[in-house]
Amino acid sequence: MRRYCQNVDITDIGFIERCIYLWMENKKSRRDVQRFFAHYTTFTYQQIRKMVRIGEYSWLLDCVHKIAEDVQKRLIDERLDLPPIEFKDKYDDVCGKWRRIGIQKPIHQIFDYIAVEACKDMFMAKIGPYQMASIRGRGQERGAKRVKEWIRVDKKNCRYWVKGDVRKCYPSIPHDKIKALFARDVKNKKLLWLIHELIDSFPEGLSIGSYFSQFACNYYLSQAYRYVSELRKARRKRSGGVTSVRLVHHEIWFMDDVLLLGSSIKDLEQAMRLLAGYMESCLGLTIKPTWRVYETDYIGPDGEHHGRDIDMMGYRIYCDHLTIRRRTFKRHRRALLRVKAKIGRGEELTLAEARKVMSFKGKFKHSNSFGIRKSLKLDKVSAKARAVISAYDRARQDKINDERRQWDDYKSTCCGETAGNPVHGPFGWLFRCLDQKKYHQAKIGFG
Repeated sequence: MRRYCQNVDITDIGFIERCIYLWMENKKSRRDVQRFFAHYTTFTYQQIRKMVRIGEYSWLLDCVHKIAEDVQKRLIDERLDLPPIEFKDKYDDVCGKWRRIGIQKPIHQIFDYIAVEACKDMFMAKIGPYQMASIRGRGQERGAKRVKEWIRVDKKNCRYWVKGDVRKCYPSIPHDKIKALFARDVKNKKLLWLIHELIDSFPEGLSIGSYFSQFACNYYLSQAYRYVSELRKARRKRSGGVTSVRLVHHEIWFMDDVLLLGSSIKDLEQAMRLLAGYMESCLGLTIKPTWRVYETDYIGPDGEHHGRDIDMMGYRIYCDHLTIRRRTFKRHRRALLRVKAKIGRGEELTLAEARKVMSFKGKFKHSNSFGIRKSLKLDKVSAKARAVISAYDRARQDKINDERRQWDDYKSTCCGETAGNPVHGPFGWLFRCLDQKKYHQAKIGFG
């Protein structure tokens, strides 16, 4: 069996810096990240916050290098010293469940990125092509459209479907089993040590909210994905010979939800029983026993829909169209009606309401919802919301531009012997190298 990651050096300073830049993409404006940066620079948290806002990042290169040196030392010494993970319970409106979310400190997140980037080739090789979660380009919309295409093109082999759900997937994954799986496929002692340390940092199973956990969970479930794809049965031919046929013709996973499609009720029932037994005995996971085989939606000779639609990945999938899941649709419709009524009264939308409208628009855009879009006047409402967001962004950018001009002006006065002020380096006005009167008159001075 092929093994992976033998040529990856996770202690290489260049590799660590690349992982840090990947980690902090779209995170630099977060307060916890800015406080983390302050530990590795001579600037205070308030100074870093101001510089990030005006787009001044000349200090970041040295900061990232110092973080990388600290991370490298911890990896070489094999002492991560990770701070404890904070947990909070969050209600998931989409499925109506309470979920326990793990909140990791920035240094912990960096080690997650190092582990994932080091295992990237292995993850891409092992995770199945229709495990539609965590991987860029494999989202809910692509998965739902793929199922719809199967139903439309391969009607013979998609006559029936069954959907299974793994009970408490993340916290139920046994540490010893997932460690053994990584040890089987990873040929890199230092990387394997890091992976084991990250797994042991979770009190039980894996943690929802961890960057490493989402890839590790997909990788762990890929064993079940391959098991289903290899399920076959013997069938006798009329000529007397025996042929092997698949129990399941199509499968798609959305993290811990699995959808199987086939041509026979008995085949799908057998496949689901075998899958449940395999996951319990080999993976230590349980599929909820509430599964049931249904006939796939189709249009009969009378022109009406028969069978049952597939409710998965936030959509209801029919043979010829997609609609939004009923619970999600009700929540979106209720919010849009409130916004529509507010516009009708001539009131201005708040920024939060405008952003909510634009986020909801995506679901209607990727589903067959022309009628409801028309009745809710979604295009008109979204245009109003877009105008509110644009006005806010323009005002914010104008303020940032003013602050940036002040920064450049004060920086230029501190880069030479001017007005009796000595040279204090490129960040002069941060350290009060201007005279006190000018410093106190500065609109964006740092306290």
